[in-house]
Amino acid sequence: MVINYVVHAVKIFNETSFNNDKIDWTYMETLTQAIKKLLIKDLVLYTDQKISASKKVTANNKE
Repeated sequence: MVINYVVHAVKIFNETSFNNDKIDWTYMETLTQAIKKLLIKDLVLYTDQKISASKKVTANNKE
């Protein structure tokens, strides 16, 4: 999952991060923040799914 973000970031960097042969640092900062937010969102979703599955197993064992 994390590798996908890195691969996409590298592709986007190579395609759009240069302005007149200079690195557009403002754009790169914005891109980095967006990737961080997406990664955190996916991590929260993954963790919520694991917690939900654990609760189901625990509830079934009580019966």
